[in-house]
Amino acid sequence: ENKGTTFAENITLAYSVNGLTIAQETLPAGTVLSPGQAMTYAFPQTADFSAKGDYTVMAWVVGDDENPANDQATATITHFPDVEGTISPDQEICRNSIAVLTASGGTSYLWSTGSAQASIQVSPLVTTTYYVQVFNENGCVDHLSATVTVADIPVLDIVGDAGYETGF
Repeated sequence: ENKGTTFAENITLAYSVNGLTIAQETLPAGTVLSPGQAMTYAFPQTADFSAKGDYTVMAWVVGDDENPANDQATATITHFPDVEGTISPDQEICRNSIAVLTASGGTSYLWSTGSAQASIQVSPLVTTTYYVQVFNENGCVDHLSATVTVADIPVLDIVGDAGYETGF
């Protein structure tokens, strides 16, 4: 924003990341800011924030102007580490049995069952995949799943006893 009392033109802007200047550019010819007018500018030269960590970004007006009080802005950007969530391996149970699924590596959890606990007990009637969101202290999330396969209860046939009856 031009906080001065005169028109501003021939403006050169720059920005740096962690003290390394990334770009310095003069606004297009004919760009004039009247007193009180603000402008948003996007540098065509971008910075790479893909590595995990903290970045200090500073943008400034190059040179002198009437009111240098607002010639610089600084912000810190944090690229948080990934969530390193884990979940129990897939399991196979007999019908009417219970499986325990456990997620870890986070500070909070949300299962597809609605549970917010790290471990859940399930007793599905059919093969079911359960999903969990694992959150860390920064609100980052990892999505995991485990499948519980339900085996049929075996049917026993009694053979070889001619006197066996099917009822009592």
